[in-house]
Amino acid sequence: MSHPRPQNADEFLSKLPNSVLKDGKIIGIREDIKELLGKSNGVPATVKENMVKNAEGTRSLRSSASSLYRNLPSGDQFTTIRVKSEDGNSVFDFNMKYNQTIADLRDAIDEKRPSNTTVYDVATNFPKRRFDEMEKSLYECGLVPNAAVILKPRYAF
Repeated sequence: MSHPRPQNADEFLSKLPNSVLKDGKIIGIREDIKELLGKSNGVPATVKENMVKNAEGTRSLRSSASSLYRNLPSGDQFTTIRVKSEDGNSVFDFNMKYNQTIADLRDAIDEKRPSNTTVYDVATNFPKRRFDEMEKSLYECGLVPNAAVILKPRYAF
């Protein structure tokens, strides 16, 4: 069984896309990986040699690359969500797991708010968006790794 010839860093990088789209954001890939691969004495190191030399960097590269294509985050990732009340006089901060839902966020908000307050929607001002699908995760709603939301009296849009 023959092994493929080792590629130098430039050959490897030329096969990668310049950027990818993740969560609606363009993320540069090629330059970041080029930094991780590095150079040896001004001469491109082969990818294989560099992986051996930088085992920790390789693990980091592998985990970065796999996270680009992962659909759901692991259960131990946390987001910080800052919530501003309807009147703007109160601000609440919550640390929640990525896989918790809008319903979980609303439950946490309800615990902090006075019980005689108005019915509300969880929203963002920019982009103007209301989060009314209770079963969607914070990750699916784009409220990670942190977010600022506001409470709007129901139907105030």
